[in-house]
Amino acid sequence: MSAGAASGGATSGGATSEGAMSDQTASTAAVSSTVAPDTGPPGTGAVMSSAVASTDGRWDLVEENRQLREALESRATIERAKGVLMALHDCSEQEAFKILADTARRRHRKVRRVAEEFLLTLAAEAATRPRDPQPAAVQR
Repeated sequence: MSAGAASGGATSGGATSEGAMSDQTASTAAVSSTVAPDTGPPGTGAVMSSAVASTDGRWDLVEENRQLREALESRATIERAKGVLMALHDCSEQEAFKILADTARRRHRKVRRVAEEFLLTLAAEAATRPRDPQPAAVQR
């Protein structure tokens, strides 16, 4: 069976709820359709199906892990920005988040991105600001 025939057969069935099949699922279906269960030693088809299903599950876990890591990083960035805003403006956590959210809405950006830019701007300003010499009591 040709690769075109394999992918053609794969895309006519099992579409996702959005009406499109993921590349990973299409690849899996194409591989599965090219391995006839009655070729090779007995049980080869079942072993191949099991291996393909196992690979699908691993890719799902890898993707979920990536999404969770990204969410944690975003949350940490937003929390840091809120903390700085609370200190600078003597405001509550809710007020600090409102500042970030309002800025994000005005700039048509995600809150995470606004928080990142805010923190980067503060870091750049701090890096260019001359350091205060230590008070005489601290100096030796």
